Amino acid sequence: MSHIVPHNQQDDTDVETLFATLGPVDTRTGETLNHLAWLHHLQGHEAQAESLFQRTLAIAEQAYGPEDPKVAEILSNLGNVYSEEGRYDEAEQVMQQSVMIYQHVLGPQHPETGLALNNLAMLFFYRGRYHKTALYFEQALTIQEQNLGPDHPQTALVCDNLGITYSKMGEFEKGENALRRALAIYERMLNPDTMTIAMVQIHLGQLYRDRTDYERAEPFFQHALTAHEKALGTQNVNTASVMRDLADLYTLQGRLEEAWPLFQRTLAIYEQNVEPDHLHMAKVLNGFARYYVARGQYDQAESLLQRALAIREKELGSEHPETGVTLDDLGLLYCNQNRYEQAEPLLQRALAIFEKTFGPKHPRTIAAHTRYADLLEQKQLAATASQATLPEGAPAQISQKAFPARLTAREVEVLRMVAQGLTNLQIAEQLVLSEKTVINHLTHIFNKIGCDNRAAATAFAIRHGLA
Repeated sequence: MSHIVPHNQQDDTDVETLFATLGPVDTRTGETLNHLAWLHHLQGHEAQAESLFQRTLAIAEQAYGPEDPKVAEILSNLGNVYSEEGRYDEAEQVMQQSVMIYQHVLGPQHPETGLALNNLAMLFFYRGRYHKTALYFEQALTIQEQNLGPDHPQTALVCDNLGITYSKMGEFEKGENALRRALAIYERMLNPDTMTIAMVQIHLGQLYRDRTDYERAEPFFQHALTAHEKALGTQNVNTASVMRDLADLYTLQGRLEEAWPLFQRTLAIYEQNVEPDHLHMAKVLNGFARYYVARGQYDQAESLLQRALAIREKELGSEHPETGVTLDDLGLLYCNQNRYEQAEPLLQRALAIFEKTFGPKHPRTIAAHTRYADLLEQKQLAATASQATLPEGAPAQISQKAFPARLTAREVEVLRMVAQGLTNLQIAEQLVLSEKTVINHLTHIFNKIGCDNRAAATAFAIRHGLA
């Protein structure tokens, strides 16, 4: 939800000059330190940002007292740094302190209190605790609506954040409504090419992508990319982030030739501007790995996923849902290679994370259940095939390797029914599955065979003798 910005080395020199002129405890020195700390924070230089925010906090407490709103603001900023460093308990402590100061000094319904609650909600969002995130965002939204009105930009900000959270929770309709509301507010007030509008468009694109509504997602990503290139340039890290989203979408649609140059540009920009173990790099690596999986280039995908997993486990922890995503992707990769013993513990961990974070009815949890069930099925098929005694010259029993594009036995079953003209509901009824599970199967099938519609999937099935 935040941007990475380049840091100007001249700022450090200016601070030392200011120290010499005004002294280390002057409030103007504190304001400059706060500005410089934000630059370091947004660039991902958290150690430098923490040191500067600590110095800013000491100046503010001495100048204004420990319960002044300015102190609360700096505490909130410091909490953002701790959050990025994965020091979530420390982040929660200083952010709760910030909220308490605002509530005590300004009142529980003051707009600044609402913003502090918004920032606290962001902490829980980064921790992957989305239900608690939504609770704080809903409180913040009520405060902003009462004080600033339903069409104020701060109201739009909270709507945007709440929409992203609902989307993560799988509540796509509520998320879409909140994001559409934020976009409408901003569009009435701002130029259509502003970064604020572009960010909401990215979030809508991500929601539609996660809902597998790819056609609706693409124009939002395209418009946001154009706005970023115009405002920030083609080599900016934030521009590259939008490229990554668009490349991910193209990979899901099987448009691999269009995805490849975007992934290449994205990775080159990140490698030039971001530390190799920065959390943002994990998203790029994970997306690039999915591209390689779709290409069947499993060795390249494996090394990227292992890097992404190491980063996410270090920065987010072993039970964060984003860690679960990489575990899930790596487990699926091993399934595609028939490396079932390596795949099973990864898919088990991912499923446990998703069940704990999202609950059993979330689309991601359902998809993880499906993948784990497919794994057990393939293990059983492999065991049966290895134990079978066949007459001399008889063909070997069919295994996952015999299926084109590394389709599983269940995916082939679904594909055959698609080729027969059955609807998702009819397939679900015949296989005794939920319709959502059938949709998840189709998503995996489309990814593997490189198409994005049923007609192309039917043609693939006919070409490979599956229909």
